[in-house]
Parts: sequence; structure tokens; C-alpha cells
Amino acid sequence: MNEISRRNVLTAVAGTGIAATGIATVERTSAESVDDNRTLWEYETDGLIGSSPTIIDGTVYAGSGDYSVYAIDAETGDRRWTFDTNDIVPSSPAVTQGVVFVTEEWFPGRVFALDAEAGDELWQYEPEGTVHSSPTVYDRTVFVGSDGLYAIDATRGERKWRFRPDGFDWEEPGTGSFRCSPVVVDGTVFVGNDGNNVFAVDADSGEKEWRFDIQSDIAESDREIISSPTVVDGTVFVGSMDGTLYALNAETGKKQWEFGTGDGIWSSPTVFEGAVFFGSQDAHVYALDTVTDDVDPVVTDRRQRDGLRRQR
Repeated sequence: MNEISRRNVLTAVAGTGIAATGIATVERTSAESVDDNRTLWEYETDGLIGSSPTIIDGTVYAGSGDYSVYAIDAETGDRRWTFDTNDIVPSSPAVTQGVVFVTEEWFPGRVFALDAEAGDELWQYEPEGTVHSSPTVYDRTVFVGSDGLYAIDATRGERKWRFRPDGFDWEEPGTGSFRCSPVVVDGTVFVGNDGNNVFAVDADSGEKEWRFDIQSDIAESDREIISSPTVVDGTVFVGSMDGTLYALNAETGKKQWEFGTGDGIWSSPTVFEGAVFFGSQDAHVYALDTVTDDVDPVVTDRRQRDGLRRQR
């Protein structure tokens, strides 16, 4: 085991730099209380970093607002290579089989495949719209959201298929652009869009398996799905900008239950030991029991809406 593994390094995004810090347990953390000795290294870029770093084989991969993708030695913080793009790179890289897959955002956004060792471009693909989502790689296919859900051959960079819902028009706000990152489980792609829908799409054919429509008393323009779905034990958990976390049957798309918060949900849910955790723009972090749907009173005692609305 190398030095970086023994230290149990936690990578973090901070301002315009990439930092590595040692893990510590504290009751409260503030800018004044952080011990400088926890910093193992910092690497400064020329732009804001919204990308979550990916660490593979001792290398940290991250995108930056300075139109670049960086590969940094995880132990020393030294740059290994930089790849220049034409726009900001807010997406989190996906790294597999020695290839880094990453997207740049603005119109027309692009998907890149880069050699993980040298940073050389292997291929690039241009969807017909902006690209907000991070790439997901499954079975030699790259899935990414833009003016539709795209499936791109991971080796050749050629489009396999594009899924668009009926009535899609990317020039009209709220009609269906795919901004959240897709998730693939057992040959099915789960993804949401600005048209207030959650879709299950066959990963091989691009055919729709089911569609769930967000129905609430919130204005239609405020029900977008920006939160990336999480799929665990046959249930799809996904947040909506209508302030609701939805639990859907992964096979049928039928709603199992929903939980309302006081504002929109950008956060992507995390499931651990029978609980689903997520944040809301109402300034709260929530923990829900995935079986009984009870809410943890410690983190949600100030929630502003009625909470769980169960559909049986």
C-alpha cells in the first residue's frame, strides 16, 4: 500500500484550487479552527472548480473553470498533465480502462476521451446543445445529458443513439434538456430532465422503459430534475426543484413515496445502511429511513413543509 493510501486522504474542492487533507474527527469546523497541518498539498488553477475530483491509480483528475482538465499526483500534488478545452469543465471525470472521459459545458458542449497517462486526446464528440452533466461509463458506452440523452461508443467516439422525449425542443426552457448525470444499473439508464420527468431508458437500444411525470402544486417551470438519481435495492431516489424527494420503483417507475422540503433539491441523494441522505435549498440536510420513511428529527426538526406524503 502506498503512502497516500495509508494516510486515508480525503480529496476536496476549495475555491480555485485542489486540496488534499488528512481525515480528522471534530465537533465543529470553521475557517479559524482548521489546523494547517492537515493540508498535505494544494494545487492552484486559474479558474473556479465545480468538478468533483476522481482518483484512480494514484492520480487526481479534475476539471476547472479555466478551460482545462488536470491530472495531479495524489501523493505529491505535482501536475502530471493538463488538457485544454474551449470552455469551462464543471463535470466530474469518469476514468476507466486507462481513459478519462470528461465534458465541457457551453454550446456546443463536447465530450472528450483522454489518455489517462499522457493526457492526449483520443476522441471528442459534440452533442447539439450545452453539456451540464458528468459522463457515466457502462459496458463500453459513455452516457451524457445535453439536448437529449446520448449514448456514445467509448472506443470510437461515435454516437450509438440519442433519446429525446416526445415534444422535445431544447430552445424552449423547461421542455426537456438533460442537465443531471445519468445512472446505469443492470442495463437501464435512469435520468431526469428539465421537462419535469424521470426516465428509465434501455442502455442498449435507447428505447424508453418508463416515464414518471412530476405532478405538484409548484409552477411547472420549477419542477426540473437537476439532482442525479441514486438506485438502490430496486428503488430510484431523485430530487426535484419542486422541493420533493421521490422514491420510484425501478422496474415500473411507479411512485413509492415522496418527501417534501422547503425549497428545491439540487443535491443528489446518497443511500447508506437503510437511510437516504440529501440536501435542500431550504438549508437543511435530511436523512430518511428508506424502509419506513421515517425522518431523522435531529437534522430535519426545522423543515418548512408537511414532510412525507405517502402514496400506497
